[in-house]
Amino acid sequence: MLMRETPVREVTQDLERDFYSSYEWCLNPLLRLDELFLHLQEEFSRWSLLKADWQRYESVINCYLFICAIAGIVDDFLANRRVILAPLKARMPRIRAILGAVEWTVNLPFQLMRRARNNRILKWRRQWQSCVDDICESLINQLQPLDPRITAIHGRVLQLSVLPFPDSLLKERMRLPEGFRCQDLTHHDVLSMVDRFVGSHPKNERPLLIVGPRTAGSYFAPLARAYCLKLGWKDVAWLTVRPKLGVSSAERRSLRSMLKKDPLVLVMDDYPNTGFTLDVTVKVLRNMGVRKERITVVVPVHPVSVGRNIGSNLESGVKVLTLNPAQLYKEWLLKPQAAENIISDYFNRGEFNGIVMIDDPEIDELNHSLWDHYADGFHVRLKRVYEVVAKKINGEVETKRIFAKSVGWGWLGYHAYIAGIRLKEFVPGIVGLRDGILLTEWVAHRRTEHENGITPVLSSYVAARVNRLGLKEEPSLAGPRYGWGWLEARSLLRKAYGSYFGFLKNGTLINELKRRVILKAAFIDGRMRPEDWIAGEEGLVKVDFEHHNFGAPQLDFADSAFDLAAAVFEFGLSDQSERDFIRLYEEETCDTTVQDRLMLHKLVYGTVSKRLAWESVLRAGSARRRSEGNERMLAA
Repeated sequence: MLMRETPVREVTQDLERDFYSSYEWCLNPLLRLDELFLHLQEEFSRWSLLKADWQRYESVINCYLFICAIAGIVDDFLANRRVILAPLKARMPRIRAILGAVEWTVNLPFQLMRRARNNRILKWRRQWQSCVDDICESLINQLQPLDPRITAIHGRVLQLSVLPFPDSLLKERMRLPEGFRCQDLTHHDVLSMVDRFVGSHPKNERPLLIVGPRTAGSYFAPLARAYCLKLGWKDVAWLTVRPKLGVSSAERRSLRSMLKKDPLVLVMDDYPNTGFTLDVTVKVLRNMGVRKERITVVVPVHPVSVGRNIGSNLESGVKVLTLNPAQLYKEWLLKPQAAENIISDYFNRGEFNGIVMIDDPEIDELNHSLWDHYADGFHVRLKRVYEVVAKKINGEVETKRIFAKSVGWGWLGYHAYIAGIRLKEFVPGIVGLRDGILLTEWVAHRRTEHENGITPVLSSYVAARVNRLGLKEEPSLAGPRYGWGWLEARSLLRKAYGSYFGFLKNGTLINELKRRVILKAAFIDGRMRPEDWIAGEEGLVKVDFEHHNFGAPQLDFADSAFDLAAAVFEFGLSDQSERDFIRLYEEETCDTTVQDRLMLHKLVYGTVSKRLAWESVLRAGSARRRSEGNERMLAA
């Protein structure tokens, strides 16, 4: 069932549609290592076909993202140990030394068996370092894809494509760089963070070591090094670690070697939440003899954390510098003058001859409201509304409202455009995607009635995502690092075995889920709340549709049953409405096993909703917010 017969008017350029159609694979962003190499080669091969400067710019960004992701996967593989007791060490500091000895003893045979193979991979990783450093230098210097310095990177990638890798490594999946995927960071913000550091350390004669906690560190640290070299620093090294799991022996040896020069140490990460990662990273450095006055931490600050002391958990004397929300590159892109340059590209063809941005008090009020909403959580994205007068060739004018929303950086944001085009009768009209900003037609916010004819629309929408945005697999269940949603499901199921011994069933439960849960994998919505459904002029419109199922704080599910369970809860469907809802979905998708999966997703959605509602009650600043959170917790 289609929601409305007349699709919204599309003003997207054919050039843009052709470009993004080459990235349909990005609907599943949790790429395996072999897939990363494949798509990197594809990126190189399309360089001669790119027709516009913005496409060439995007292509270099994509190469940077691919090359750094490959380095991150290999670094994690080399640092992997059979048994990791870091969480227990944090909980039981009094027996930390004993736990460390147990961990080392248990892992020793595993490490010895892997030594010969890992030496080959380690040698390859050192060679790959030049690709990482050179692509970062190319990105900073804004080189064009066919520049000889970038084509040289292509040559080295081809040379290193003869991989000494076991199948287990080739099947390892990348971890999402959440700053580039789920929040509003760009590589420009990494450079701004370096500027904050350089501003407080004007002398650049001393050696500098940049330490980046993975996953963000795999992208931030090499880029920061390249920028520091451009700014005149002479001796700059970089290293990434995964401090929450403990620093591996190889990483510790590298750190010791780099620290012999007594360098300044710059620690860079994406948005801190609890600050635990930064705290552990600094403790690792201090335990290795780095003086606290040598350490500087630089991080961006999300509006959720504004007013919070980011360095409160860090040792006194460690310098902490921050990049504020107003200093983000995308915040600058969304300012009217910069946005006008982007939007005008879509109205300089066909019947139109440019635009004029106009001021409007109602628009200003909307934008103030959107900025206030930005502080509601890490899942909220930068948004802005504009009113423009589009000038036609025949002299007529047409007033339009354009909605701009941050959706990712490089290929990590292309899913938004692809989903919008394929779901065009359910979502606002897609204007285009540039610089990680999705432009759509503005739909006035008129809320829907919960069960007043919306059930068929909901089922058709979920079915359309399955039929048009289907995935070959559920990547978050492929392991060995499972998505948050599957870890929640495992935690729920193991309670049947008791609080003391339930963890012993972890492996068995995951294997049973893999065997029993037949999935209808798709790029699902992940957010089926009534407030995101707007009664537009031509029917119901889902205004928030593009990024809720991959990357923290989302649950990483790709099973359509999750969207069904979410809709049942959020709309408070009665038993009969739920039966009709599921039946319509089954008719449109032929998904005959959804009933077998639905209860599991209801359990997970209710459990997570209850926990998040309680957290919102604790944070609520008004009686009304506390009451709303309490009602939601009880309903969950």
